[in-house]
Amino acid sequence: MRGLRLKEPPLIINPKLAALIGLNEAIILQQIHYWIENNRLKNTNFKDCFYWTYNSFESWQEQFPFWNVRTIRRIIDKLRQKELVIVGNYNQMKIDRTLWYRLDYGKIESLLEGQKVKLS
Repeated sequence: MRGLRLKEPPLIINPKLAALIGLNEAIILQQIHYWIENNRLKNTNFKDCFYWTYNSFESWQEQFPFWNVRTIRRIIDKLRQKELVIVGNYNQMKIDRTLWYRLDYGKIESLLEGQKVKLS
């Protein structure tokens, strides 16, 4: 196994969440959580009482090289429709259309605890 290279950080998913909302959705949701938590620890990107992360779809693809931009956009749209991911725009320049993301942790927790949650 000398040729095996596992130096890249792995993607982590919650199996129960993947069963509830789909594997692809759980992967992206977990990655958004990772970056939000990173920002919380650095005390950065705190807007309107929440920590956020931001990325273009092309930048997300660098983190998910196994998906194309269209697939990533579709997955994020599904998470937005389910209201698990909230999108904002806190860019300084109006022309910058990079999206900012936060999670509805209350809805996610309710879902994981088996409570009835309306997923649009």
